[in-house]
Amino acid sequence: MHRAGGRRPLLPHYQLVIIDEAHKFLDAARSMYGLELTSTELPKLAKEIHAFTADNPTGGVNVHRLAKKLEEQSAKLFQRLNANIPEPNSYGDADRFPAIFDSETARHLRNINGIAADIAEVCADSDVQPTHKERKSKTLWRLGLAAEL
Repeated sequence: MHRAGGRRPLLPHYQLVIIDEAHKFLDAARSMYGLELTSTELPKLAKEIHAFTADNPTGGVNVHRLAKKLEEQSAKLFQRLNANIPEPNSYGDADRFPAIFDSETARHLRNINGIAADIAEVCADSDVQPTHKERKSKTLWRLGLAAEL
């Protein structure tokens, strides 16, 4: 996929690649190059936003209200996904089932994208206490991921 998109490939060109501990390969690849959204991810992100913006003005935009909206949209998204889970016994694996993405689910996801992008834009140039610089950087990175969902 990287090559097709004109980006540098994840693995260099070789005739043979040996992957030691291959049973861990998929999990490692997911954590490095994948994106996982859980029902707790966006509320944690909102808590981080509240923490590093507590004492900082953000150009008249109420970042705390945006963070609250992010939490609300996350809750609505996962309520909708849970409501769309197929009946039990229709699939053999209790932990895996197809995600049913209807228009309401897509709307909540688009709202999350927009809110995350808005928060990232407002917070990008905001000054933070030196003790919060790393926290802000990590939060902005996570907001960028949420804006790409």
